[in-house]
Amino acid sequence: MNNKTKRFFSIALIAVVSLSIFTGATSAMAEDTTDTDVFCEPPMYDDQEYVEASSFTVLKPIVGYDTTNPDMPFMLSTYKLSYSDNVRHKNIRSWIYVFNVNRYIVLEFQKLPAGASVTDVTLKFEWQRNGHIDDARLWVYGKPWPMPEYPTGDVYSLKPLPASDTDRCETISLDSYPFNIDTREEVNNLKIWFQATGGAGDRYTQLDWVEIQIGTPEPEPDLVITDIWNDDGTIYYKIKNEGDKEARSSHTSLNVDYDFKTSDYVASLKPGVERTESFKYTWNCTDTSDYHACSVK
Repeated sequence: MNNKTKRFFSIALIAVVSLSIFTGATSAMAEDTTDTDVFCEPPMYDDQEYVEASSFTVLKPIVGYDTTNPDMPFMLSTYKLSYSDNVRHKNIRSWIYVFNVNRYIVLEFQKLPAGASVTDVTLKFEWQRNGHIDDARLWVYGKPWPMPEYPTGDVYSLKPLPASDTDRCETISLDSYPFNIDTREEVNNLKIWFQATGGAGDRYTQLDWVEIQIGTPEPEPDLVITDIWNDDGTIYYKIKNEGDKEARSSHTSLNVDYDFKTSDYVASLKPGVERTESFKYTWNCTDTSDYHACSVK
């Protein structure tokens, strides 16, 4: 709730609103399960580029490339990475024994619409190894354009898998250090590279499910006094909801020369609605030689 002073008048009518409105905010997070083959339960897939923001928004990968064969990059079927359903993407050529800037799997994601706010950003990343993998990591980039072509950004080392063909779902907070991705622009510029290395033999990994979970603040009401005037002893005022959510019923109070006089019941107000109200109080101005402070709270 914002407290705002809107106007001052020649009779020093000071308009201030200070209302406490309690709203509830809920969020739902996809939960990990203890199943040895499927760790995460994602929501339904939506392949549109921009998503509708809510209190809990999910961004799916929408563009992806596998360059483990740098001579022939492969465009991913990102639909495979939209469910935790064991329909995995296996890298098209074996990883080599060292990290190499030309060998990676890269993903870009759906975008948040204009005006969307961000409170937390979480990456869910489910994968497995089915070869001689020694190490794996993610590069996370969320800075403004131009988007880099090769792996760069902040590195997250993935936990080693205990055995081949065992799924693991990584949960990584991207809005905290070292990533600090916490704005719409950074989320919409998000790009993630996956790399792995291994010893002798086949060095393969399989990605099963990748998504970005965004927490966004609930819309709130914002009541402000936009006008106040005296008409033959009756104090009138206009109150408006400048927020994005309906304001519940409330009360305003009238103070004259800093002394409380009375209060007024205000019915609920939808977003953008303004209403004229008045107090059941007659102001008898006995001293016309000076200004009088009249405030509505």
